[in-house]
Amino acid sequence: MFKNKLLKFAAVMSILLSSAVFFNFAEQAKAQQADALKIYPNPVRNGKLKFEVNAAEASKVEVKVFTLNSELVWNNVYNDAPGKNVHEWNLMANNGSKTASDVYICRLRVSSPGSDSTLVKRVLIIK
Repeated sequence: MFKNKLLKFAAVMSILLSSAVFFNFAEQAKAQQADALKIYPNPVRNGKLKFEVNAAEASKVEVKVFTLNSELVWNNVYNDAPGKNVHEWNLMANNGSKTASDVYICRLRVSSPGSDSTLVKRVLIIK
């Protein structure tokens, strides 16, 4: 029992200390300059998770949240105007149920003419 709790604690700590991972490395520099992508706060404590996009041009923003078992928990698509746009997730699943305290994988994908950037980040929800 103690060993399982210790392993889970170690896993959570490693997730909290890790940084975001950019896929499509050719777009990483462009994403940092033109499309600043942020997912915060981390950890989330009984609040809302925010997805921030600072885009140079009009963009399609796709947000997906998965469990560690790759099960889709929540998703949404937004059409953003140029500039800073912040979207919130109220921690409710697509089926209307409340999410449990756990680690989730969040994927934020921004598509615009001539640019496609994706940010994937592990987020801890504590209730």
